[in-house]
Amino acid sequence: MTNKLYIMRGLPGSGKSTQAMLRINMAWGTICYCSADLFHTNIETDEYNWKPENVHYAHQWCQLEARSAMNQGFDAIIVDNTNIKKKDYQYYLDIAKQYDYEVEYLVSDTEWAWDVEECFKRNTHNVPLDVIQRMKDSYEPH
Repeated sequence: MTNKLYIMRGLPGSGKSTQAMLRINMAWGTICYCSADLFHTNIETDEYNWKPENVHYAHQWCQLEARSAMNQGFDAIIVDNTNIKKKDYQYYLDIAKQYDYEVEYLVSDTEWAWDVEECFKRNTHNVPLDVIQRMKDSYEPH
C-alpha cells in the first residue's frame, strides 16, 4: 500500500476533526495525527489556550510533526487544520512529494459545512463569526 497524507479542509466547526477521527479509525498501519490545535492544548488538562502570538509556532510545530512522521515512514498522516488557502497546505504537498506520499484531500461534507452561522455555533475554539465568514469567502479549491 502507498503511504498517504490526508489534508483536512474546512471551516472551524464544520466537522473536520470528527471526520479525521473517523479516518483514523478506518486507516491501516501506523498513523500520525497532526493539528495546530494540539500545540494550543495542555495535554494534562485538555485545556485549549489559543493565543494569536502562537499561531505561527503552532503551524511550524505541526509541519515538523508531519515531516518527522514521514521520515519515520508512518503509513498515514492526517493534517487536521482549516487549510483554507493553498498556501496553508503547500508545505505538506512539498514534503509529501519529497517522501513519496500520496495526497488525499478531505473536505468537510457535513450538512452545515459551509453554513457560517452553524459552524460558528459548533466550533469549539470560539472562532468569531466574522472570521469564519472571511475564511469561507477566501476558500480556494485544491
